[in-house]
Amino acid sequence: MRLIGEGRHDLAAKLFQCGQPQTLQCLNCGEKHPGEKRCRLKWCPACAPLRSAERAARLRQAYKRMQWPMHVTLTMRNVPDWSREHIKDLLMAFRKLRERKLFRRVTGGVVGVEVTNKGEGWHPHLHALLDCEWLAYYTPPPPRNASAWQRQNHCQRAHAELSSIWGECIGQSDIDPMTWVRRAYDDGVVEEICKYAVKGSELLKCEGEIGPLIDQLCGSRLVVGFGSLFGRMKELDDEAREDRPAGCDCSDPFLMPESVVQHQIKTAFSRSEPKNRKKR
Repeated sequence: MRLIGEGRHDLAAKLFQCGQPQTLQCLNCGEKHPGEKRCRLKWCPACAPLRSAERAARLRQAYKRMQWPMHVTLTMRNVPDWSREHIKDLLMAFRKLRERKLFRRVTGGVVGVEVTNKGEGWHPHLHALLDCEWLAYYTPPPPRNASAWQRQNHCQRAHAELSSIWGECIGQSDIDPMTWVRRAYDDGVVEEICKYAVKGSELLKCEGEIGPLIDQLCGSRLVVGFGSLFGRMKELDDEAREDRPAGCDCSDPFLMPESVVQHQIKTAFSRSEPKNRKKR
């Protein structure tokens, strides 16, 4: 394994139990299934898709709450070496963007960080799901009776305004910062925000040691809610559970190790029992 070759036995040990067989029990119907142990690390190739699916179920509830869902992608210049500072720079630039006038129409949303590498260096960028009717300040929205050409013209001017301000926020006004905006007509946009921060295949292909990259990934918060969705992630988790069908298909998000389920049952039963008071 590459991590062992780098001398990072601490990271390799975290993956050692991942994939070992164990019995899983459904939280909905109680049926037992053969399964595997999971480390649930964000950089694990096997667990990253599961974490992504759970996060997607949560963010679909956020999408349902939005009146004007909009998908925005914000990028920065490629970098030869990926570090935690680049993620901090991205999130700090996004915070600056939220303080600008064009963000006054945004009531809230969720932003996720993704880092890709297609052979031209690391490419950090943001995917944001915003509740926003019109993302511009100096460019007014098109009138209701506007023609298709007029709507396109207004959208292009609004896009240029966003790109210019984002370039100032990220400190890269010398280049044409790429931004991408589209109206989210369905909850498929959730998949973009919930993609893995970095794919395991890209980690393996990168040059140099991957241990430091994993350390930086583990120490970074990669999905953040703000505005009307700030601090609402636990509430969205509860809504996702309530939204599941009455019948049970025993899908992965509702399966837990049998030992954990039995421990929870015993704990709940012991708490419900009245404690015997000692007589004086």
